[in-house]
Amino acid sequence: PDFYWRENAIILASDPVAVDTAALEILKKKRKEKNLEWGEMAYGGKANEYLHDSASKGLGTDDPAKIEIIEITLTGK
Repeated sequence: PDFYWRENAIILASDPVAVDTAALEILKKKRKEKNLEWGEMAYGGKANEYLHDSASKGLGTDDPAKIEIIEITLTGK
């Protein structure tokens, strides 16, 4: 329970690498909020390595500065 949260978000893009990069940035932010160290993922390797590798093959961008984030907040009745 200490490491679970509801992001309540839908991430959409035509660039699959940008989607994973945006999701990774959310995860990094949450880990920082919980004072958790950022390092190698439990399943092996560093998450940003596969993103960089995919970007270098022309599959999308892993550069957060080149990713436009548009946030829309929906309110219900």
